Amino acid sequence: MKTSRIVAAAALAMALSGCGIGQSDVRSEGEAPAGLALGPTLYFVEEDGGLVPSVDVALGRLGTAEDAIARLVENTGSKTESRGLTTEVPRSDIRPIVFDGHSQLDILLPFSREEVSPTGLDQIVCTARRYIIDSGRSSDRTLVHVSFTDDEGDPGAPDVCPILK
Repeated sequence: MKTSRIVAAAALAMALSGCGIGQSDVRSEGEAPAGLALGPTLYFVEEDGGLVPSVDVALGRLGTAEDAIARLVENTGSKTESRGLTTEVPRSDIRPIVFDGHSQLDILLPFSREEVSPTGLDQIVCTARRYIIDSGRSSDRTLVHVSFTDDEGDPGAPDVCPILK
């Protein structure tokens, strides 16, 4: 009987004291995800040279930022070619390395800088930015840095997608 009173008193004390973490204000971190993604949104090149989004349903889920960028590098988009879309991202069997630090996405591509055209770089950056948005994060608060095998030192200014602001 005495043990049950001690347990009940301890449970009551814990319930009244909370978990030890103080109250905090509500923080706005952008729009919440609207539902389950069918796959990552990849950016391809139209005949006129403009970028256009295409959801890669073959993956079946949003996946990771590395998954999305790897899909571009692997060039597995035969369905996009049938719609008149192409890519300027070189093909490679070597996966890119992506470090997702929540407020910064660092992408190391398996190419030298001169192997990737400006449009190819835009495809990669826009795909990374779209992944950030689709994962529920604020695109304007998350930096994207793309590095190449021949880069040295500081990555410089963050890379920007010309069609996603």
